[in-house]
Amino acid sequence: MDEASFLRAQQGRGKLLAFGPFTSVSYSALMALLYHLLSGVIQYSLIMVFHFYGLVVRLCLLHRYGKLQHLIKANQQGQGMSQKLQQQIRIMLDLQDNMNSKVHQDWRAQNFEWYRAIWIECGELLDHYGWKWWKKQSPDIEQVRLELIDIWHFGLSMLLMSQGDKDALAADLTEQMQSSTAPENFPIALESFTAIVLAEKRFPIDSFMSLLAGVELDTEGLYTSYVGKNVLNFFRQDNGYKDGSYRKLWAGREDNEHLVELVQELDSSSASFADELYQALQSRYQQG
Repeated sequence: MDEASFLRAQQGRGKLLAFGPFTSVSYSALMALLYHLLSGVIQYSLIMVFHFYGLVVRLCLLHRYGKLQHLIKANQQGQGMSQKLQQQIRIMLDLQDNMNSKVHQDWRAQNFEWYRAIWIECGELLDHYGWKWWKKQSPDIEQVRLELIDIWHFGLSMLLMSQGDKDALAADLTEQMQSSTAPENFPIALESFTAIVLAEKRFPIDSFMSLLAGVELDTEGLYTSYVGKNVLNFFRQDNGYKDGSYRKLWAGREDNEHLVELVQELDSSSASFADELYQALQSRYQQG
């Protein structure tokens, strides 16, 4: 029997398998080989899957950690901004209390009509914004902002009348002044604000903040502008504003112009900003 016949006979019995004309292996050996090969492939695949899964898990953790760090940082920044705003509000409350006390030592007992002062200022504000349909008008935003600062003076006075604890009031105002949305119609929003002030004899912070947003005046700008105007009012009173001896022109320019320059030169974030501004005004006044 030749080799080819022998191989065919063995294949029929399932004992040998042939690969080509020169090679033959047993069936069990081939199965063992295939098993090992498949096992290796499966093991390698499983290893790769676990590595990939581990990589995905690590990336997810890093992403979540990054988001967590971002949230923590944002929260810390938010807390920092809230603390700063609360300090600024507390300073403004003190300044307004001092200014009112300069007008009358027992100002709280006088029952001044703060609401009346506010709605008069609102009328002046609307004139600067423009409302006359029979003539061409464009909003004078800077003047509108200045009128809002004046309104804020009277609003703080109303708030001080409603709450004697300045720390508690500052904390409450901080929460209410965190955010605001600009009104769709500024004159209508102004009239709604005025109506609340007149009808309810209170100062609606949410409505006021909306007006600030309408002219893009944030709380930082509110603080800086308020302190500047408050200090100038003090300075005028201390230098003869009531008896008429005060000089509004220094070196050929109005005191308001000097105020704007000095506010820009000084650090408004300093706790002594108001005192430094007063001294700077005094120095220029004496020179002019």
